[in-house]
Amino acid sequence: MDITTDLPSRDFQAARRRFREFAPFKDFVNATFPWLEFKTSWRRDFVADAVGYAGQQHLIMQLQTPAVHVQRPRRRAESDQVGHIKFFWQLSGMTALEQGGQEVVMRPGDTTVCDTARAYRLRVADHARFAVLLLPYDSYPDWFRTAERLVATRLTERATTRAALCALMSLMQSTAAGDDDCVEDVVLPVQSMLCNSLERMAGRPRHGAPEGRSLLQRVQAHIDRNLHDPGLSPGELARAVNLSRRGLYLALKRHGLTPARLITDTRLARCRQALADPARQARTITDIAFEYGFADAARFSHIFRACHGMPPREWRHRVLADEQFNAAGRDAVAPGGNAMRTVGSAGTAASASPTAVFTRRERQILTHLPECGSNADVARSLSVSENTVKFHLKSIYRKLGVSGRLPAIRAAGALGLLDFSQTPMHARSDL
Repeated sequence: MDITTDLPSRDFQAARRRFREFAPFKDFVNATFPWLEFKTSWRRDFVADAVGYAGQQHLIMQLQTPAVHVQRPRRRAESDQVGHIKFFWQLSGMTALEQGGQEVVMRPGDTTVCDTARAYRLRVADHARFAVLLLPYDSYPDWFRTAERLVATRLTERATTRAALCALMSLMQSTAAGDDDCVEDVVLPVQSMLCNSLERMAGRPRHGAPEGRSLLQRVQAHIDRNLHDPGLSPGELARAVNLSRRGLYLALKRHGLTPARLITDTRLARCRQALADPARQARTITDIAFEYGFADAARFSHIFRACHGMPPREWRHRVLADEQFNAAGRDAVAPGGNAMRTVGSAGTAASASPTAVFTRRERQILTHLPECGSNADVARSLSVSENTVKFHLKSIYRKLGVSGRLPAIRAAGALGLLDFSQTPMHARSDL
């Protein structure tokens, strides 16, 4: 038998089967659902029933089985290219579901949900009967934001889940009688009803649970803690936040990121910060690259040059040279006074704080320079015209004593006007 990672190819196929042997039942389950590993085996006295419909995008099935223990292995969940949101309704008997470090024991009337792109375990009691609905990820785009909160928990909106179950049970009775024209008319409203319910439940903190950080914050925190490890990979990152690699990729895609890019950009930003630090100028570039997880100095140099347009040695030399020039602008306070010379060639007096040399709008534009690739991007970020940005940039360049965008970013960073560690890691700056 060919084991599939997707649902059957035809739109909807009727399935009403009684199994008196374990092997055909196991084959049927793995040909219908995303692949499961059976941890129990029956040799005799086996009886199981299945009724429902399976399609490429949806699956509706009611099952009654003897006691079985199945699991979705991590290796299989992470390798599949297709993931689904899987709803369970317990009709009789008892079933236990484990996923993401959480466990729920379902009794008649209970509903829960799990993610087929993540490992899980299911223990079904003898003669238990339950209904299953599989929905594609794109039916609920915010699934990755809410999955960790909801998987393997008892869904609390019973009125909604029962209404959805009644509609699906009625649909299964109709299709069993040969009426399969109404499948989409029932499934799509049920899908909308359940996804809206998930959205509402995800917005409510679980009893006794602290408010968690967003997925992106948790991903970034794990990267920061393990940046020194050259083995930090998208797969390890996915496991750390209880997602499959595919799930993590889809979740970060909403932010315009990929796991590998986020790791590399974080490393690059930390190296850039270290290279620009005068207190660390005795450290070699290779040592700094290794400190932040680059396993190969040549690869670090290649990535750095592709991002910043020059080798790390040249970039460091320019930044530290600018630091010597700008130090005078920061430190030259007249005895008995609080005046400081401006940084650039104008040489006029200003407040002792470097930020006071610039107007509020100039400081806003300076802050956006490392993040935005063009003047038009800066203008959109600040909701001003591109001409306004150009006007203020001329003033910024004059005050910094520079003649272009890249030297302005370096000079502003050396003055402490820009904190590169706070620059979004995914931003491809002009540095």
